[in-house]
Amino acid sequence: MVTAAATGRRPLPRGLILGVLQRAGCRVQDDGRDKIPICCPLPGHDDVRPSAFVNVVTNVLYCSAGCTGGRAWTTKALSEALGVPWPPPELRNRRVRTRGTSRPFGPADAATLWQAALRRALDDAYAEADRAAYEYLERRGLCAAWEHRAFGLVTEEMDVHPAARRWVPGGYRIAAPLFDVGTGEITNVQARCIIPNDPKVLVPKGSKMAGTAFANEAARALIRDPSGASGFVIVGEGLTDFLAFTISLGDATPIVCAPGAGGAPKAIGPWIRGLDLVVATDNDTAGAAVVQRVADEASRLGSRRTLRLSWPGGAKDACEMVEKYGAEGLHDAIRSRLPESRPRERSA
Repeated sequence: MVTAAATGRRPLPRGLILGVLQRAGCRVQDDGRDKIPICCPLPGHDDVRPSAFVNVVTNVLYCSAGCTGGRAWTTKALSEALGVPWPPPELRNRRVRTRGTSRPFGPADAATLWQAALRRALDDAYAEADRAAYEYLERRGLCAAWEHRAFGLVTEEMDVHPAARRWVPGGYRIAAPLFDVGTGEITNVQARCIIPNDPKVLVPKGSKMAGTAFANEAARALIRDPSGASGFVIVGEGLTDFLAFTISLGDATPIVCAPGAGGAPKAIGPWIRGLDLVVATDNDTAGAAVVQRVADEASRLGSRRTLRLSWPGGAKDACEMVEKYGAEGLHDAIRSRLPESRPRERSA
C-alpha cells in the first residue's frame, strides 16, 4: 500500500477519500469508524452487497472481489478510475493556504516541539483524549517509558512547527527527541505512527538526521563530558527499541539509538574512547549489515572492544523482547550476555 507518508508528502486529511466517492455519485457516510464497508464503486463491478471498504485514516480503498488487484488503492488512483478531478478542492485549497509559509525545521523548533509533546504526555487531563496512543504503547509493553520521560505526544492544536502538526492526521502521535551525538544538544524530533502506515516513523522534511540519536540521560551526560567514564554503552536503532531499553535498564546505563539502522555508524562519537560498545541493532538484514561498520567506527574512535548482542527466542529486536518477555526478560538477556561488563561509572 502506498500512502502519502510513503512518498515523503504530508498525510492526507482524514476522510478525504469520502469526498472523492461522493463526487463520483457514491453514497457513503462517515460513521466514525476507521474502516467503512461499501459496495465497490469501480467500473465493471455491479456490487450488490458490500465487498469493499474504505479506510478513512489512510484514505485507501480495497475490494475483496479483486477489483483492486489484491492491494489497497490510493485516493488518487481511485479518483482517476472514477473520473473525478485530482487533486480535490480540499487539497488545492490547503496548498493555497500554506504556500509561502513553510520554513526549515531547526534545533529551536525541535526543542519547542519536544517540550510541548512532553507536557502533553505528562498531563493526566489528556489521558482519555490520547487513549489510542497509550493503547498502542500498552500493547507493546512500552507505557512504562513514561516514567523516564522518554516520549511525548503530538497533537494538531499544538503551537509548534507546521510540519509536526501535519503528522497527526496520519497517526504519527508518539514523539521522542534526537540529540547531536557530538554535543548532546537536541537537534530533531521523530514521530512514531500508532496505526498501520508506511513509513512507521517521520521527521520534518529537510531536517537533520545524520549524526543524531535517541539518548537517555546517562548517554547525554557521557556525550557532554566523557572524562572518567568506564563500563559500556549500548547502541541500538529505532524509537521503540530506545523506549524498550530505557524501561529495562533505566537511566544509569548509557543508551544511544540511531533513528534507523543506516544511521548507527554515525551515532558513535569520541566519547566511546576506552569504553565497551554493545551493538544491539535489529536481528534482520539491515541490522546485521551495519554491525561491522559500527564496530569499525568505534575502533577508529578508540573503543576498548565491541560486543554484539543477539536476541534469544527468535526475537527481532529489543521492543519484541519486551513484548514477549517483559522488561525483566530484556534486562536478563542483556546481563546474561555481558558477564564482564558493567554500566558506566564516573570516577571521583
